[in-house]
Parts: sequence; C-alpha cells; structure tokens
Amino acid sequence: MSTLMLSLQNVSFAYPDGYQALDGVSFELAEGQTLGVVGANGAGKSTLLLTLPGVLSPSAGEIYVRGRRVEKSSLAEIQREVGLVFQDADDQLFTASVRDDVAFGARNMGLGDATVDEALTLTGIAHLAERAPYKLSGGEKKLAAIASVLSMRPSLLVMDEPSSSLDPKARRKIIELLSRLPQSKLIATHDLDLVWDMCDRVLVLRQGRVAADGDPRQILSDQNLLEKCGLELPLRFAERTP
Repeated sequence: MSTLMLSLQNVSFAYPDGYQALDGVSFELAEGQTLGVVGANGAGKSTLLLTLPGVLSPSAGEIYVRGRRVEKSSLAEIQREVGLVFQDADDQLFTASVRDDVAFGARNMGLGDATVDEALTLTGIAHLAERAPYKLSGGEKKLAAIASVLSMRPSLLVMDEPSSSLDPKARRKIIELLSRLPQSKLIATHDLDLVWDMCDRVLVLRQGRVAADGDPRQILSDQNLLEKCGLELPLRFAERTP
C-alpha cells in the first residue's frame, strides 16, 4: 500500500487573464509529513493550496490524494480527505456560534456531534462553544477555523498563513497545536521561523515553479537562494546578530 498522501505531477494553472500562477509543479508528500510552502507574494502558494481539494482545476498536470486523482468525479471523496483552512478566519466562520461553525461541515458529512466536541477540545476552545465568532480575538478565531476543519476528520490539513496577524502568544498556541496534530500537513506561509520549528520539509516557490525542496534548516539558511526567491532569512538569524 502506498504511503503517499499527496502527489503533484507537472501541475500548471493559469488564470483567465493569462497570468501563469503555477508552472510545472511536481512534488510528493508522505503520510504524516509536514511540508512548509514558502515564496514571495505572487509565487503561487495560495493557488497551489486551492488546487489540492479541487477548488481550482489545473490547466495541465495531475494531482493525487492517497492515490485518487483530483477530478470532478472524485471531488466528494477528495474533500473528505483534504481540510482547507483559509488565511482569514472570517472567511470560514459565518454562523451564530462557534459550536455551529465547528459542526457545520461535520453535520453535512453525516458525522456525529462527538467529532465536534473532539475538535473543540483538541483546539482548546470548548469554553468558547456558545460564543459568537465575531466576539473572538484573532487567535481564537483562528483556532475556531481550524476546529471547523478538524471536526470533519481530514487526513491532510492544508493551511494558508496560519500565524498571520497573530500576537506572539496566539502564534505560539497555533504552532503548538499544529505540532500535535497527527494529520499530514501542508502549510503555506511567510513565517519562515514557523517552518524552521515544525516542518519536516520546505518547498520554495518562485514565479510558479519549484525553486528548492528539502531540509528546512539547509534551505532556510541559504541566504543567496532566499534572496533570489524574494525572501529573507528567518528572524532567528537576525536575533543572533550583535
């Protein structure tokens, strides 16, 4: 049996205006692995994430999730496997209470309330279950958005900028939570320190192509590579400078 969670084979995507967001992207993700995807604005990170659950369809190439090709006929099964957490939690929270938001997807999939309680407990927000989402802090909203995806029990967690706009304490809570989760994870982020701390691999995108793929500590300490890709060294390097 294959141990691959995800496989992309020469995936390209162009928007209607002709902008080539992805250009022949290929990589694999093993089950249980955490992959960070980094790159400058416009490198293709968010577009890549949207192709994985079939929100966007590649103009060329193939995507497989646990050996099943992502295509129109398989979308229902694929979207059970792939849980997508948006950058802005407000895009994911829309009901009158945290519990209803966390339960929405699970109930549509026919899962019981036990999965909802499990997700609330796992993310540490069970005490916020009856609160209105708009009354939550940024960090609490982010946790609620993650819980709304975890309640559907995905095998692959796909996240866009999970630490953006968070204060240091909330950022640390998110990193600690993600580090505990057993799912395979693909995280697109500008937070290179997050990738350094919790990712098994890092994929660097540049103008829609893979510029590097490998060990985070080797790639994220390569200043020349990062500068060519419009990135800077992780903040931890600046902290060491006298």
